[in-house]
Amino acid sequence: MAAVSSSRVALGRLFRSLPNPLDQKLHHRLVKPREVEHDTQIYRAYLKEAGRIDHAGGKNLRVELDFELKHKVQKALYAARKAEPERDFSEIRQEVAERFELPLSHNKIEIPDARIHYELDQGSQTAFADIEVVTAAYRPKHLQSKSQAGFRMYASSSDKASLSAKIEDEHHTLDWVLDL
Repeated sequence: MAAVSSSRVALGRLFRSLPNPLDQKLHHRLVKPREVEHDTQIYRAYLKEAGRIDHAGGKNLRVELDFELKHKVQKALYAARKAEPERDFSEIRQEVAERFELPLSHNKIEIPDARIHYELDQGSQTAFADIEVVTAAYRPKHLQSKSQAGFRMYASSSDKASLSAKIEDEHHTLDWVLDL
């Protein structure tokens, strides 16, 4: 969430007064200003996915953004590599991907735009949903990797139309991409 600094203090007080059992982080500055439009689309995808989760009985939603996941993954990769420098890096990558429940595609850890953590059955179970906002800039191979990763994918109607025009093969339809 981005806010001007006069509002930041008020938002901080309000946020701290709310119950927050899962330690949700509050971001008050833009992480990457050039990605404002994409971040807005991620928020819209979050709202749709949160509605689906709520409808299924999910509670206490907490969002983890891509840069937070990337930081954890990179930190774990570095620590494992430092602890066992002679160990095969693809083995380390596989172990780290499993630890964070992230898929591997072409020997690369796939990280979603956002991961929504939530509780089911009054907190007796936890789950998460990984969401990805795809844009017209995605290449077919990148789109395929994200799809194979099992992410719930969202796109604006204009991005979906642009992507459809790029993908000529009938086996690569965009029916699985949800509308924002």
